[in-house]
Order: sequence, then structure tokens, then C-alpha cells
Amino acid sequence: MTYITETPDATLSAEFALNSLADGILKHVSGVPARAVPGTDYEAAGVDLRIANNLSDLNSASTARTNLGGTTAGQNLFTLANPSAVRFLQINADNSVTAQSASSQLTALGGVATTRNVNTTSPLGGGGALSSDLTLTCSTCTTTIASGTSALGTSAIASGACATVVTTSATGTATTDTIGWGFNGNPTSTTGYQASANGMLTIIAYPSTNNVNFLACNNTSASITPGAITLNWKVTR
Repeated sequence: MTYITETPDATLSAEFALNSLADGILKHVSGVPARAVPGTDYEAAGVDLRIANNLSDLNSASTARTNLGGTTAGQNLFTLANPSAVRFLQINADNSVTAQSASSQLTALGGVATTRNVNTTSPLGGGGALSSDLTLTCSTCTTTIASGTSALGTSAIASGACATVVTTSATGTATTDTIGWGFNGNPTSTTGYQASANGMLTIIAYPSTNNVNFLACNNTSASITPGAITLNWKVTR
């Protein structure tokens, strides 16, 4: 039996005094207490753990990352330095990783600067920087609501009377809209629309809800049987 004491004790037949050892961790070797050797019996302070589970070497951070199955890009992400600012991650074709500034990332993406201007010329007004919503104005511009064609009738029109109204669908038309119209060909060879000392037919156009309407009226002193004619028309607002 061996007795472990802090200092030697002559009354003990088998004793081991701890003060005979340098500071450290006590180990037992073949029945004799001894000081464990740092780096041999255990890892000394400040030295990384070498063996853990299925990892062959944790003393090398790079080897450990590889043993964990880290890819080149993944390991580069793991070791990416702190940018200490707002940055955008870019993984490059060579699997390197960079933290890009907003302007650099925009360039890499083929983008353009955030601010662009919309310039207008008369009659358009408004415009400005595209960094915010814009409203373009035009006090003299018109919008086409509908367009189409209408064939006028060919029945006789008595003196001082109008033919049956020709109504054509024009979706979206309101009674406040304007109708622009014209003949689809030269009308002067068509009966009723030829130049005459006695006069010719007058065409009246007006809008109604979702429709355009045309009247051929006879202001002459005799009945007129008009020839076939078609009108092109457009509703604007």
C-alpha cells in the first residue's frame, strides 16, 4: 500500500510526498504516482483538440472542415472575414467568396444606377427621377376609346328627312366623348355625296353609351337614294 502525503512522513512504511512533484496532473504508472506530461498524457492548455469522433485531425482547422465534408465554396464561406458593413454575398466561378458592396453587386448583375430620369417634351408634362413614382400629364392629349367602321344605308331619304340611324358598338364610349370620322374612299362618285347645285346629304355623328351613331340627312328639295358608303371612325376622350 502506498500512502500519498503532502510532505514526507517517516512514520509511514510506504508513502509518496506530493511536494516532490512539479505542479501538474497526477497519474499512476506501475504503482508509482507521477506527474502527467502535457502534450503526451493530455493536451496542454491552448492546444486544439486533436481527435474527436470520426475526425482525424482537429488541430488543423482546414483539415477538420474538409473531414466534415465541406466544399471549397462552403469552406470559403466559413472563413469569410467580417465585412463590418452591409454587403452582398457573391460566390465566384472559382468557388471563392466575396462580400460585395451594393454598387459592385449592381455592376456584377449588369444593373444600372438606381436613379434615372424621365424627360418629357410638349405636350407631355411631369417626369423626373425614377427613384420615386412619377405622374405624366398632358392637358391637350387624347385617349382613343374605340375605333371601327360603319356602313351607311342605301334606302331612299325624303327631302328634309334623315335615314334610319346606323348604330355600331364602341365599347367604353360615353356620351361626353368625341367622334372623329371620315369616308373610307373618295365619296364624290357616290350618289348622295356628289357635289350638286341642289345640295347633298349631311352626315350627323353622335355618341351614346358603348355605341357610335350616324345619321344621313337630306337637306335638298328632292328625295335621294344614296349609294353605298362606309365611314371610318374613332372615339377619343
